Amino acid sequence: MDAGTRGRDPLRLLVAGCAAAVVLTVAIAIAIAAAHPAPRAIDVLACATTMLCAIFLRLDVRVGSHRVRTTWLEAAIVLAVFVLPGAWVTLCACAAMLLAQRIEGLPRPKVLVNAASATVGAGLASAVYGPLASAGAGLVAMGAVLAAVVFTVVSDVVVSLAVALSQGLRVRDLMREGIGLTVLTTLGNVLAALGVLALLQWEPKLLLALPPLLLALQSAYRNRLDARLERETWEGLSEATSRLAVLDPQAVAERAVADLAALFRAEQVVVEVTDAALGPVRAGGGDGRAEVVRPLRDGSGTVGEVRLHFGGAVALTPREEASLTTYLSALTTAVRNAATHRRRAHEAEHDPLTGLGNRVLLGRAMADALAPAGGSPVVALALLDLDHFKQVNDGLGHTAGDELLVLVAERLVAAAGDGLVARLGGDEFAVLLQGLADEAEGERRVRDLVDALEDPLPLAGMAVRVEPSVGVAYARRGDHPGVGELVRRADVAMYVAKSGGTVVEAYDPARDGSTAQALGVLGELRGAMRRGELVLHYQRKECLRTGRVVGAEALVRWRHPERGLLGPGAFVPQVEASSLVGEFTLHVLDLALAEAATWRREGHDVPVAVNLSARLLLDADLPVRVADRLARHGLAPDALVLEVTETVAKSELEVVDRVLRGLHALGVHLSVDDFGTGWSSMTFLSRTALHEVKIDRRFVAGMLGRPTDAAVVRATVELARGSGLVVVAEGIEEPAQRAALLAAGVEVGQGYLLGRPVPAAEFRRSLERAPVAPVPAVAAAAVPVPRPGPYALRPSA
Repeated sequence: MDAGTRGRDPLRLLVAGCAAAVVLTVAIAIAIAAAHPAPRAIDVLACATTMLCAIFLRLDVRVGSHRVRTTWLEAAIVLAVFVLPGAWVTLCACAAMLLAQRIEGLPRPKVLVNAASATVGAGLASAVYGPLASAGAGLVAMGAVLAAVVFTVVSDVVVSLAVALSQGLRVRDLMREGIGLTVLTTLGNVLAALGVLALLQWEPKLLLALPPLLLALQSAYRNRLDARLERETWEGLSEATSRLAVLDPQAVAERAVADLAALFRAEQVVVEVTDAALGPVRAGGGDGRAEVVRPLRDGSGTVGEVRLHFGGAVALTPREEASLTTYLSALTTAVRNAATHRRRAHEAEHDPLTGLGNRVLLGRAMADALAPAGGSPVVALALLDLDHFKQVNDGLGHTAGDELLVLVAERLVAAAGDGLVARLGGDEFAVLLQGLADEAEGERRVRDLVDALEDPLPLAGMAVRVEPSVGVAYARRGDHPGVGELVRRADVAMYVAKSGGTVVEAYDPARDGSTAQALGVLGELRGAMRRGELVLHYQRKECLRTGRVVGAEALVRWRHPERGLLGPGAFVPQVEASSLVGEFTLHVLDLALAEAATWRREGHDVPVAVNLSARLLLDADLPVRVADRLARHGLAPDALVLEVTETVAKSELEVVDRVLRGLHALGVHLSVDDFGTGWSSMTFLSRTALHEVKIDRRFVAGMLGRPTDAAVVRATVELARGSGLVVVAEGIEEPAQRAALLAAGVEVGQGYLLGRPVPAAEFRRSLERAPVAPVPAVAAAAVPVPRPGPYALRPSA
């Protein structure tokens, strides 16, 4: 075989090696020929002419920009070794190959490679044949066969190495691919040569029949090659088109690059998609060398372009043109399908009027944000409903109403920053805010949204003011209610805002009457208590000066078998509104006291705080029930802190006062968990024996930026000190808050900065690591404040 028509500059080392091999082999052949009598000139001319004709009688296979050829040169070499001395066979082969390359006008690198393969191959073939032929007539045929094999192997190795280096292929793969045709043609060549020699010995006149036989054999070679190429082409085309069955446009383009390079042996491939629905899509690369360019076109127009880059000028065969046309048709269809899919996917997730996301996109974004790996400490969902929007539609027409929605959408997007704005339908919008440090930041971001709609909107030649009602629901990483529940909560808050005439309302479980119906809480909770599905998490109370643990608050969770871990907002409000509240509270109390007893046995004198429902204070026997449970668990009364809300202060029922006095007489510590600075709170302090008051998280969050909140904290501290009470600050999330509280005289706190609510086992391990101390005296007081929800067994502090 020889490497044909055109090629890029191979490796210089290979070309130099081929040149050296030709020179050395020819020099050796000349030296040997000079030492022996010369053969007849007619024999030399006949052999050289036969070799020249054999070179031009060939089959071509394209590999990239190169053609790998199968010729009859092996047969000519076999005939020559019978007729000429070995040195003259080598010289004839070199001369014939150089003349053939000259006639074809091949570039010098290819001339040297092909001349080396012919010259060295002929020299080695002659070297193998000579000794065998001299050994006896019986070994002549074997010598001829071995000579042909040696010539074929040398020629294949040299040419395959050259093609592989220039095309970036592996020599082994290239030789394996053509091994079948090589074996067949070599065998045919040897048989033809032996046949010619036999005829010369037996009946020379029969050589007249040789040309038709050789043409028939050449035709057989051609047919076999065509059949193989046809099969490989359509098998490869079938596999390649099946790989286009993807809907991602970049993946389509990248697969097309790989498939086109393999199908057509291109060195580089570029696929560019210009469909407007997909935007610019490009895969592959080219360096501007010779290329085949084809558009991606169908009956609807052009969607892109394909460029095949080769190392030299290439003319595709009719079969390759047909294959390329078929593949590009499939590629165009794949691009159209990807564009249609992207367009429909966009339509499925976006509102056609405003271009905002819709419920589908919002739901997907919320699922990502609430995932355990979402990375957002606090997520806020705000639902906005435009008040009096119907008046705009009725008074100015639906077109004006649509324009108003578009203007509102633009303002919300500008104000939301990195938040996701979606239109849920009608005049209802949603904004998903992620990456919030706390709920206070969420409140500020929501206020920015409201402020963005403050200025009138230009509409139909008028200035139209938009008044929204906004409901906000919050979720924390690792402790959230789920996507559907978060949307429902924000919706509940929005309707609370609308019905109450306020602009913004945060979700409050106490004002949500639908959770019970949604979860069937009361129907499941009795069984949940029996099955042990209610669990407590514990959040540490800490001395702000020393960092020592001074107590823990028990926070209830429901490990629901189907809905996962539920926070108290999903079930406690419904329990408090039912007859189950007493049994539920005492069950929680039992769980908390059992855990506190475990702490005592392990040497940790840590009181546990449990929230007490206001309704339970109507039970005159509550002190007795609490005393029984303390005795059952072997705990002193001061191991328990019962937290009551400020709403209890508004009650002047004698039974409530009697129950509180009974608890105090028992020795249980009482804490007001929802403490404010109004007259009711002062009245409450004057008639109730308390141990501590708790400053609400909202005042703690705002005391650094709002003077009124700071004033509430200071006033509460002074009031508590005057009454001999300990003050506990809730919701401490920043070091600056801790420092400000200490400066205000607060020495006990709880919050995410100090420790998150954790399961019982994890809290016990934390006690092993952290020192425990008694609650500071009154001088280290802390402050209370109101909090959403009547039941403080909540998910966080």
